[in-house]
Amino acid sequence: MNKFPQNEQLQHYVERSQDIFGWFSPDDILLYANVVLRNIYGLSQRDNRRLTFSDLIRNCYEKQRGFLIETDDLDAWLAYANEKRRSVPHRRFQLDTTEGRWYMVSETCDTAGYIFLHGVEITDLVDKTNDLSNEQRRLRRLANTDELTQVSNRRAFVEHVSAHFDMPHTDPACMILLDIDNFKLVNDEQGHLSGDQALINLAEQVSHQIRPGDMVARIGGDEFAVFLHNARSKAATEVASRLRKRLQKAPGITCSFGIACSKDKVACFESLYKSADDALLTAKRKGKDSIVISDND
Repeated sequence: MNKFPQNEQLQHYVERSQDIFGWFSPDDILLYANVVLRNIYGLSQRDNRRLTFSDLIRNCYEKQRGFLIETDDLDAWLAYANEKRRSVPHRRFQLDTTEGRWYMVSETCDTAGYIFLHGVEITDLVDKTNDLSNEQRRLRRLANTDELTQVSNRRAFVEHVSAHFDMPHTDPACMILLDIDNFKLVNDEQGHLSGDQALINLAEQVSHQIRPGDMVARIGGDEFAVFLHNARSKAATEVASRLRKRLQKAPGITCSFGIACSKDKVACFESLYKSADDALLTAKRKGKDSIVISDND
């Protein structure tokens, strides 16, 4: 190791730089590593072993230090890495270490097969990017969540259902619309705090009755919507029936349900919503606390 072109000023700069500098022979033996790279590989300045790239990576993996190698199959990981090395004259990639540092690495391979490695630390940039991504996710979640009940809001629900029908091959799906019977009386007689709590409780009850991947949303006032993937009217009716029975145990709170299911590829959010809404209105006219399936089903 430590065979570096004999230019004293250049070698002094490279050796003391905060960047990564390394040099590998055509048979992948490490010829030179500066202080930063030696520390990552866990090598001393006097280490004169003829270590290959694979040797160095195995050492990092076994000692859980240096470059972070996240795999259950190191041999497969090395085979992939060695396939990439020397595959092109120049490539760039990111590496992180077990200490949480990130580097943007440039790898240059000359015509003789020597590899020159140069890496610049980008930990601060990665941290800022992650912070920004987390903030974007937080804002997106706020924009798609109903503030009171913490389930999805109308916009998120419309996007979710529309995305389902935009797929070239869609599974059968059902929409359930429901609202609290005589909700205005709850607010007028028990106060708006009681009304808010009734909405929160309803959102929790509905959420417990659906599968992962299905969706519940508050789409306005006391109206909620459920979208069931890969479901037909029988499954949707069973969901609504279970929920109706649970709500009947709560004094003074009942709901009406309207169900509509897609039958063909021309279905869309608007048509399914209208069918479910018409069914919900029929349930209201029938005396409330009931379940109605759309005539279109």
